[in-house]
Amino acid sequence: MSDHEKSHHEEEDALLADLMLSGKHARPSDKHELPGGIEGESMAKGTFVILLARIFGLGCIFLTMYVVLPRVMSEGQFGNFRILMSFVVAFETALHYGLPAAVSKFIAEDRAFLGYFLTRGFWLQIWFSLILFGISLLIAPIATVFYREDLTFGLLFVLAMIDIPAYAVYNIRMSVLNGLRRFTKESITVLWYEASRTVMTIGGVLWAASIGRPELMIPLALIANFLSSLVGLYWSVVYTRADTGYREEPGMIPAIVRFITPNIVAMFVYQALLVVDLWCVKGFITSRMQDTETAGKILGSYGLASSIAIVPSLLYHSLYPALFPTISHYLGLRDIARVRKIIYQATKAGFIVLLPISVAMCGTSQEIFFILVGQGYEFAWKYLGVLVFSMAAYTLYLSASIIIIASNHPEYPLKNVSCLLAGAFLLNWIFMKLLPFNLFGPADDPITRAMAGPVVAIVVGLIGTWFFARWILKRYKVFAKTQEVFRISVSCLIPAPVLWFLDVSGNLQRMNPLGLELSEHASSLVYLLTGVTVEYLLYFICYSIMLFLTGAFDSEEKAKILRLIRREKENRGRI
Repeated sequence: MSDHEKSHHEEEDALLADLMLSGKHARPSDKHELPGGIEGESMAKGTFVILLARIFGLGCIFLTMYVVLPRVMSEGQFGNFRILMSFVVAFETALHYGLPAAVSKFIAEDRAFLGYFLTRGFWLQIWFSLILFGISLLIAPIATVFYREDLTFGLLFVLAMIDIPAYAVYNIRMSVLNGLRRFTKESITVLWYEASRTVMTIGGVLWAASIGRPELMIPLALIANFLSSLVGLYWSVVYTRADTGYREEPGMIPAIVRFITPNIVAMFVYQALLVVDLWCVKGFITSRMQDTETAGKILGSYGLASSIAIVPSLLYHSLYPALFPTISHYLGLRDIARVRKIIYQATKAGFIVLLPISVAMCGTSQEIFFILVGQGYEFAWKYLGVLVFSMAAYTLYLSASIIIIASNHPEYPLKNVSCLLAGAFLLNWIFMKLLPFNLFGPADDPITRAMAGPVVAIVVGLIGTWFFARWILKRYKVFAKTQEVFRISVSCLIPAPVLWFLDVSGNLQRMNPLGLELSEHASSLVYLLTGVTVEYLLYFICYSIMLFLTGAFDSEEKAKILRLIRREKENRGRI
């Protein structure tokens, strides 16, 4: 390094140190108390109470989706209900990580924004929810034609989407509690929401079964989902109605829109990645299979397996409501070192939680389904062993992107994950619809092709991720620790030998729901080593990119601060 470069870096460090020591540009969030002089709860307490609420919610989902509905509904009905709810959850997840994420972030950084989001933010969320509701209405006829269903399916699709505005308004109030770090009240609201949804859904479905009207089961379950959002809205309003205060900066709404729009699109894409194979299986069996009974069994079994595979992810995401406002708070204080430490700790916790549960679920998949649904859904357990590891790896990737959402850079993972979704959907459809030869299994086996498609899509995604990483590194000149990236990437290989030994009984050979034979080599190598290992590798490479972007945020914010100091010195010089 030349003497000129050394002096330049020393000047930058001196300016930055002068800024931090003077406290002149410190964020007010570390000094501003909540209304009434009450500070927010700690992350440790918040994680504990929210974890309890999420475990209760997980129990409610378990009782509803894995015990009652599969036993009461036919396999075809349950499969269609799972399809409808997957669209609802995709839209609502986008809304949850859109404006509510901005609300939580801004309030966590500066409590003076509280009143603004209780007024303007509330109506802004309504507008966004109505826009997404309108988009869902356009999707309804497309989905009906795509899946070759009748008008009833289209009407049920619209009925399911009515929940979007109700859930959006409930969620914006919840995010206020989250930003204030009132985790106990947030947890109580979650308890009311989950309990009401469970009671109304189970009650409605059992009532329809008791009067011999099975066609009413899905409509009543969708109505119950809507009413539970109203219950959650009521309690969230009760816990935030006493809060006051108002602050509006010039250009606030455009800044919020720029912040939340990439988040909304990115989170819809994230959620769609979880169910793209389910959508493709539905499209395949309704267009290719004439036997509606067998098609319904396949859809219901695959839908139930993919639903249960998300269980470890739901456990881990209990950490998120406490994690996000804490990260936003320290980003507001420019404490990048603390943010990195939190992300590393959360990722380690993810390993501790997800890996043992995933291995246990894989090894006992047949017993799990026998306990839940008895003799029904005979094909479902055969898919769980592969799906559960895919969901676990995906969860770690999603959790790593929290820092990007909190740091106003959601467009980076958006570009990458959007290409991945497009590739996964396209290759799923190519494998199930267009390939004339049996590369990954029998031509009439939709599940084999549904699982083979993502494998190739992930390989393509790996290549795209590599070029994306090169672009990031070139643009921001960010260099991560080689050992850290290597350790994270190699750790993806841990589940592969574990699954290999779990499969000595040859269970993966019977993953074919139509009874067609698959060789041991094809089932073990393609489904197990290729599918699980490559998918893990993809998500951890994506996680490594998130670490790179953490450094990019640090460098960019440092540059902004230095420009601010220089501008101030220039202004003083003119005076």
